Amino acid sequence: MLLPRVLIVGALAVLCTGAAPAPTDPPPVTSFPCDVGDVWTYNFVSNAITGKPLNGDETFTQTDCGVRRVLHPSGAFIKPDLISDADGNVYSGYGVFNGLPEKFNKPLPYGRLPLAPGQSWGSALDADLGGGTGFTGTGHWRAVDWETVTVPAGTYLALRVELKMDLDFSVQGGDIQGTYQETSWYSPDARNYVKAVASDSFGDSTTRVLTAATLK
Repeated sequence: MLLPRVLIVGALAVLCTGAAPAPTDPPPVTSFPCDVGDVWTYNFVSNAITGKPLNGDETFTQTDCGVRRVLHPSGAFIKPDLISDADGNVYSGYGVFNGLPEKFNKPLPYGRLPLAPGQSWGSALDADLGGGTGFTGTGHWRAVDWETVTVPAGTYLALRVELKMDLDFSVQGGDIQGTYQETSWYSPDARNYVKAVASDSFGDSTTRVLTAATLK
C-alpha cells in the first residue's frame, strides 16, 4: 500500500546524487520556515503494486502557515497540514485525497528540532486512510548526515533522514503486517526536501525529485 506523504513533505527517481559529506557541516536546523507563496514542483514516479500509479509533476504550494496544498499528477488535490507544537516539533496530518478522508489520529513527526546528524526519534502510529482501511504501528526516524544532492532544480546541501515504519494494516477482509521505508534529503536552502525514495514490504515504491522551486 502506498502511504500518502507530504513533506514534506514527500520525497524520489534518483537522477544524480553525490553522497560525499560536506566539507563543513552547517548548523542544526532550528526551524522550518513558513513563507506563504513558496512553490515546489517534483517529478513523482510510483511503482504501485497495491494502488494506482500517479506519475508526473506534483506541485506543493504554501498557502498559509501550517498548510501546504498539493496537486497530484492525477489532478487530485490533497491538503497536508504541517503542525508545529510548542517545542517546535513538526508533524504531518492529511486532509481529503481522491474523495477519501485520510486522518492521522496520532501525530507523525517529520523532524524534531533542532534537527542535526545523529538525532533519532520515534512515535506510535495510528491513521485512518478512509474506505475502511487504516494502519497502526511504530515509526523510527534518524538523521544521518549532510550530503550534497544534485536534482533537476539544482545542487543542494541536504540532511539525509531515514524512516522505517512497522505497520499493522486494517483492510477489508482482515489485517496484514508490513514495513515502510523512506529516505529523504531536507535542504534549508530549498526550505523543503529535495529528494525522497520510499518502498514497502508489498513491492510498492515511490520516488520524488525537486525539478523547480519558487521561493518568496
